[in-house]
Order: sequence, then C-alpha cells, then structure tokens
Amino acid sequence: MGGTIWQRNSGRTRELDWWIGLEMFKSSPLVGVGLGNYKLRFLDAKAAFLQTERGSGYQDVLVARAAQAHNEYVQVVAELGILGALSLITFLGLGLWGLWRRLRGSADEGDKLDLLLLSCGLIVFFTHALVSFPGHLPVSSLMVVLLAGLIFSRAYGGKAAKSFRIGKSSTLVALAVAWVVGVVVSAFAILDLRANILMGQGSEKLHVAGVYAAEGLEDRGLFELNAARELLERSIRIDFAPRQTYYYLGSVLVQLGKKEEALAAFEKCFTRFVDENVFAIYIELALQMKETEKARQAAEFLLSTNPPSPIWQQTRYQMANVATQLGDYNGAIRLLEELIDDAPGYEPAYVGLANLYGGLGFDSLAIDTYKHALRLIDRRISQATRRIDRLEGVGSAQEISSATQSRQALLRSKAFVLEQLETLSP
Repeated sequence: MGGTIWQRNSGRTRELDWWIGLEMFKSSPLVGVGLGNYKLRFLDAKAAFLQTERGSGYQDVLVARAAQAHNEYVQVVAELGILGALSLITFLGLGLWGLWRRLRGSADEGDKLDLLLLSCGLIVFFTHALVSFPGHLPVSSLMVVLLAGLIFSRAYGGKAAKSFRIGKSSTLVALAVAWVVGVVVSAFAILDLRANILMGQGSEKLHVAGVYAAEGLEDRGLFELNAARELLERSIRIDFAPRQTYYYLGSVLVQLGKKEEALAAFEKCFTRFVDENVFAIYIELALQMKETEKARQAAEFLLSTNPPSPIWQQTRYQMANVATQLGDYNGAIRLLEELIDDAPGYEPAYVGLANLYGGLGFDSLAIDTYKHALRLIDRRISQATRRIDRLEGVGSAQEISSATQSRQALLRSKAFVLEQLETLSP
C-alpha cells in the first residue's frame, strides 16, 4: 500500500532527483556545485548517474530538466557540500536549543502552549522539505521567518537571547554599511525586475509572431519577431545574470534566419539555462549549418540523459543525420532501422530512410518506405485536424497556433513525400 502511494505521488521521480543530487555532491563534496546550480548541473549529473549500476534501475523514469531536488536537505548538500550541511545542522541545532531553553525558562503555561503551537508550524515546514522545496517558495520562507521571529521574540522571555553593546562610531559604521548594501541590492533587484519584464514582453512577441505565421501573415509576424529581438537584447544588457532570455532570443534569431547568432545564443544556454529542448533545437540548427561535430557531441550527451520519448526519438533521428553528413550511409540506415523498430509510429524516420534508399539507388525500397511514411503522415494530419476542431472556441490562442503549426509541418512533409513518389515512380 505504501509503495503504491509513493508511486502515485511521483516517488520514483523524486528518488531519481535525490540520487542525482548525491552525484553532484560526489563531484564537489566540500563546497558543492554552487548555490542555485542544481538546475544547471542537473543533466550532467543525471547522465553520470544513469551510467552507474544503481542508475540502470531508473532508465524507465523520464525526468526532464529539474529546477529543484524535491528535498531541501539533498539540495543543500548538492549545492553547498559539507560546509553547507554543517551550517544547516548548526542552524537547526541552535534553533532547537533556543526553543528548549525558552520552554524550560517560561513559568507561564499559556506561553509554553504558544511556543509549542508555533513550533508545530516549523515542524510542518521542515517535514514538507523532505519531499518538496518549500524553502524556495517566498510564502513558505516568509512563514518560517515569521514563526521563528515570534518564538524568539521578547514576548516569550529572554532565554537563549544574546545582547551586544556597540559604541556610537560602530553604530554609524554599521548603519552606513547597511545603507550602501541596501542601495546596491535594491539597484540590482530593480534592474533584474526590469529585465524580467522585458523578457516576458519579448517572449509574448515571439508567441504572437507564431500566431501570425500560422495565419499566413508573414509581414506582421516579421514585425513582431524584430520587436521581440529588441526587447530580449535589452533584457540581456541590463540583467546581471540572464538565463532563459538566451533561449527566447535564440528562438527569435532562428525564425529571423540569423543561424550563426542563434547558435551562439543557444550555446550560452549550456551554462545558464540547461534544458533538453535547448539541446534538441541546437542539434537541429547545427545540422542545418553543417556543424556536424557540434551536433554529434550534443546529440550523444542528450541521449545519455535518457530524455522523454519525443526528444529521444528526435535525437536518434538527428544522430542518423549526423552519420549521413559524415558520409556513413550504412550507419545512418542502421540507426534509422533501429529507431523504426523502437518507435514504429515515428514518421520522420521512414522519410529519412526512404531518402537514403533513393539516394543509394534502391528505388523499390524507397517507394515502399515513402508509402508507409505517407500513411503515418495522413493519420497524424487527421489527428491534428480533429485537435484543432476541438480547440476552436475553447482553446487558447497559443494552443490553436501550436496545433496549426504542427498540421502545416505535416502537410509540408506530405507534399515532399508525394513529390518524391512521383519522381521515383516509373
């Protein structure tokens, strides 16, 4: 029963997150991988863990990019290492010691009850932290500060409190330092907020451009793309640590045909916004630019992370394209045939295989494979059409735009297959 409940609540997924956190700790046990870097080192550590004997038992658990470890204690150890763990233990130990002294030193039963009830709130937080990330949520963190502040306030006595006297000069220096720090931090916070607003506006422009493209309004779409580029570049200029903005900028540059700039933007994501979709887009772009080695390295890494099925299929298909660009046609055919065996409904594999057959002069095999691809494409076009019909009037503009773009891509693929069949037919 307990195991079933654990499974239904993503227990295995959490286990994988925790083992990956341990992998990060092992890579840098003293100081960890850096505060906030769990999400940046996740795919690297995931790939390393899946190569271990224990990791082989988690091949069925598909976890994309994870921003948190779903366990605050694991994340502290992963990001801050032994020093961070000792700091956390010291903090918790001093807190328990101080609470115990206040309970022991209070003669008022009502105050003791208050302290116990306030402590229950902290217990809930630290228990929840075993399977989630309340410490990363502002509302939960502020609640802990409030509860701790009440527990150690003078309303419940002075036990466990320490007082210090400082002179007038020291007070002025402390105030000056606090003022300077406050101004600097506030300035960074305001710039960061402005950068986030610009990023949001830029990503919205990118979405609107996609809607216009789906409606065939290319000129209006181009205007929105240029506006999105300007907003995103302004965001990057004022943001002291831009992350996801590079992903949006790369997506805009791809649609504007600025492939070299887009490739550079996505490469910056590798140390700032590490996501499986970034790698998938980067590989496709590198292949288009004949940057075969870059595409191969990125594809091999992405496959080593055991990505979700759609990305897994696409990346294996891209590996076949890498082999084709390297002139290893037999290797490409083998990769595509293996992909078809594992994912018989993935129609791009049939189209790619038919292209190779046709290029090598195996016209009969090419025709049969194209026909099979055509049947799969027609089936997916019907599914996409039904989805669009269901979304009409109830779906969001983004959902309708995405479904429309998918159908248009399938229609282009169908037109290509029909053209090839006409060319090959006697």
